[in-house]
Amino acid sequence: MSKFGATHEAKHHFSDTERKSYVDYINITLFHNGENVPGLVSAIDPVSPTHLFQVMGQGVLLCKLINKSFPGVITEKTLVIKKDLNTFEMTANNVLAIQGAKDLGCSIVNIGPQDITAQTPHLCLGLLWQIIKKALLKQINVVSNPTLNRLRDAKSDVPLEMMAPEQVLLQWMNFHLRKAGHNRQVKNFSTDVADSVNYAILIGQIAPDQVSQQDVTAILSEKDLEARAAMLIAKASELIGPDQPIFVTPQDITTGNPRLNLAFTATLFNSHPALPLEQQEQQLQQVNQEKEALNSERVLLAQSLEAEKQHKEQLAQSLTTVEQHLKDIQSQGEKTKQELQLKLKDSYHTIIKVEQDLQSKIGEVVELKQTLQEDQIQITNLNKSLNDAQSINSQLMLEKQQLQQQLEQLQAKYDQDMKQLKQHSDGKIRDLKEAIQRLQDMLPNKSDQEGWLTKQGGGYKSWKKRYFVLKTNFICYYEGPKDRRHPLGVVDLVESRVGRVSPETFKKKHCFEIATPSRTYFICGASDDDVDAWMDSIEKAKAKHRSDIVLRQSFFPDQN
Repeated sequence: MSKFGATHEAKHHFSDTERKSYVDYINITLFHNGENVPGLVSAIDPVSPTHLFQVMGQGVLLCKLINKSFPGVITEKTLVIKKDLNTFEMTANNVLAIQGAKDLGCSIVNIGPQDITAQTPHLCLGLLWQIIKKALLKQINVVSNPTLNRLRDAKSDVPLEMMAPEQVLLQWMNFHLRKAGHNRQVKNFSTDVADSVNYAILIGQIAPDQVSQQDVTAILSEKDLEARAAMLIAKASELIGPDQPIFVTPQDITTGNPRLNLAFTATLFNSHPALPLEQQEQQLQQVNQEKEALNSERVLLAQSLEAEKQHKEQLAQSLTTVEQHLKDIQSQGEKTKQELQLKLKDSYHTIIKVEQDLQSKIGEVVELKQTLQEDQIQITNLNKSLNDAQSINSQLMLEKQQLQQQLEQLQAKYDQDMKQLKQHSDGKIRDLKEAIQRLQDMLPNKSDQEGWLTKQGGGYKSWKKRYFVLKTNFICYYEGPKDRRHPLGVVDLVESRVGRVSPETFKKKHCFEIATPSRTYFICGASDDDVDAWMDSIEKAKAKHRSDIVLRQSFFPDQN
């Protein structure tokens, strides 16, 4: 016996031989001849004490087993079948399995989907036994099997139609024991079959062509009960064949295991009922079978139509969700496009203004050059006059020297102005490129630093984990990284001061503060390196903001 603990320190027991018998039944029913069942392993390991429960926990096994014996009870399209199932998906599958078992009439009191998902052994085996029992006994009633009418007993107080399948099975067994002239009757599937005598007489009666009287005598002659049970099981295996499990071991018979003996007897009935039909009963059975087949087809068709309807509704809902998501993306993209167009337009106007200033300076240089050329012409004329008039006095020579000095000064001034103008133009162009780069750095969807930090509240002083995002000269914090539209708070870093906080202040490690004119924020990181990274990023952001202001003032002095 195996033991598993439960709540309130209770102990639940189950027979390991029952587990092995159920595994044999599952392997023969679902995986016979190497058949592949979608969503399941190739077979259950009968040796492993846990493999059966692990496979049951996924929820697919019970649903497949129910539909194998009772087609259409569970709509398999709704099953979640894939390699790795999460707990939610396994529980959803087990909800279908529990509902299917309930529809069959199984008792599911104190058995929930979560118990199967949790692989609780005694609850898993209890539910599995009920499903196997329903499958084994489904033909043991006069409606499905009119040959059972031969078991009617005028002395019985309970009509055959009102008997439970187990009672009908006992009635069938006693019917054949009486026909064999045996003086014993069976009232249970435990003590009354523990010596294998009734079983030996039964198989000899229901299959005389395969079990001779010598075979029965040989079984009954064996004095050791377990050896007798082993001989019985070997002969019964020949009757039942490889397509059906035996369910019992010699120990199960001698110890009187009621479940496995019931399953063994039901298997004998299903393979060799030995109740020949009269002609009218055969016709009635054929009509009933055809009626059941039509009803099954009707149920399957209704379930299929309902599943298709649900599938169409799910597709319509998914299509509506996708369309709305596309509209949101298109709206956000249009908004971002407009913002970028405005920024590019401002940059274009700035470039136009710089070009206009440069053209103005070039015009001034051209005018200065024309003036210089005119002066040079005038000097040439003076030189010619001096050459022609050698009699000009020293005063004229002095004037000539002065004019030459003025010419040199004008030339020097021209060279200096041209050099300054080039330096100024080069600086303006370099500053313009830096401004354009800064504008590009300020485009959306790019943060300077982001991550999880723990912040002290402003009111109740409680510490809560928030997702912080540093962008230009602002820090925003949110509930999480996906909630970027609605920040819980915004910190302006323009006039802030950042510094370390001693661990003794709040009894916390890795803390720092951001002091602003309106409030001081106390924040904790995951490590000292984390805190250093945030403080360094904040200082860089402040320095970058100051440099942006200086740059903007250099370009737009009228806006100071």
